[in-house]
Amino acid sequence: MAISNCIMLFGWGQTGHRVVGKIAETHLTKKARKNIGKILGSETLAEVSNHMDFIKSDNHYRHMSPWHYTTIPDGMTYEQAGTSEEGDIIVTINRLIDELKSKQFTDEDEAFALKCLVHLVGDIHQPLHVGNGEDRGANDVKVHKPNPG
Repeated sequence: MAISNCIMLFGWGQTGHRVVGKIAETHLTKKARKNIGKILGSETLAEVSNHMDFIKSDNHYRHMSPWHYTTIPDGMTYEQAGTSEEGDIIVTINRLIDELKSKQFTDEDEAFALKCLVHLVGDIHQPLHVGNGEDRGANDVKVHKPNPG
C-alpha cells in the first residue's frame, strides 16, 4: 500500500528551544530569577536556549555532540543500557546541575554551563533525542497517519 500522507517531523529547532526557555522563566522563584540575572546579565533563558546548537559546528565543541541525546535500546532501561564514554544528555544535565550548585566557576564558565543546561533540558524533552540505537536517534522512525474511513 502506498503512503500518500507523509509529513516530515523535526526537532524543536530555534523556536522550540526558545519556548522551553520562556516556559522555564515563568516558573522561576524570585531567588532563582535574581541568581540567573547575575549569571546571564540582560540575556534571558529563552535567548540563550539555542547556544549549544549555535556552537556545535565549531570544532572546539565537537566533543559535546553526544551530550545532546541518549540511546536506550528497546526493552532496556537507561540504567541497564549504560552510558557511552563520551557521556550523554542525562549524565551531562546531572553534571551541570551539580557544577552550578558548587559555585566553583568563573563568571564566564558559569554562564556557559547555564546556557548548556537550558538547551539540554529542551533537548531531552523531544523524542528525537532519545533513540533505541537502531533508529539514528529516532530519525528513522516512520509515523504514519491512518487513512480516514
